[in-house]
Amino acid sequence: MKQEELRALTRTMYDMQDMRIRMANRELLKADGTEQEDNGTTRPKSREGKVQAYVTSAFEKSEGAEGDLKKAISKEVEGHPLWQTFLKDVKGCGPLMAAAILCEIDITKAPYRSCLYQFAGLNPGLVQGRKNINGEIVKTDDMVKGDRKTKGYVCPYNAWLKTKLMGVLAPCMIKAKGQYTKFYYDYKNRLEQEEGWKDKTPAHRDMAAKRYMIKQFLSTTYEVWRKLEGLEVRCSYEEEYLGIKHHFREA
Repeated sequence: MKQEELRALTRTMYDMQDMRIRMANRELLKADGTEQEDNGTTRPKSREGKVQAYVTSAFEKSEGAEGDLKKAISKEVEGHPLWQTFLKDVKGCGPLMAAAILCEIDITKAPYRSCLYQFAGLNPGLVQGRKNINGEIVKTDDMVKGDRKTKGYVCPYNAWLKTKLMGVLAPCMIKAKGQYTKFYYDYKNRLEQEEGWKDKTPAHRDMAAKRYMIKQFLSTTYEVWRKLEGLEVRCSYEEEYLGIKHHFREA
């Protein structure tokens, strides 16, 4: 399956998942379709009569369609070399999260690890700003933040991928207590003692530690994937210029 076909499947599945969750919230249902505790909350009128029958039918159909998409995506992902070689052993990264990575990243266009960091919205430095002028993306001489959206400029990163990496993968990794959580906890503990950071809020330090953990994950993804494709693999900045080499892969 071509990358754009996997992207269509994956994005559609996540869109349907989002719609199902919204429907469940509206009907005071849990993610599995069972009722939430009422706690004195008034049930919406749509839970009665014909309207409720329509809502229930739509909910069930969306569950079925979402399930079919998940099966198709998982089958495709589990046959990919990067899944077999690396991603399947990363605790917290299942086939659906792997699909988000495989369908959005073109590893042939990432000669350096920093290319992945920028594409995923994890580069806080300045980058060349781009504008959409009459439907054409034009580079400017202006510099914008690499991890922020700047009004009037095209977003300098893949916002959808960043949401999945930081909002889904990072929490799943921490919950699974996998190999990459060492980076998260070590970095967060360091920030708690570091000038300029120890006075920040816990939420701020938590986000910084998650960002650091995901960058380490992307660094390994870069190395393994580029090797699989027979492409040149450049050393990381830490290794090439600082002599620091991380050893964090686990079977």
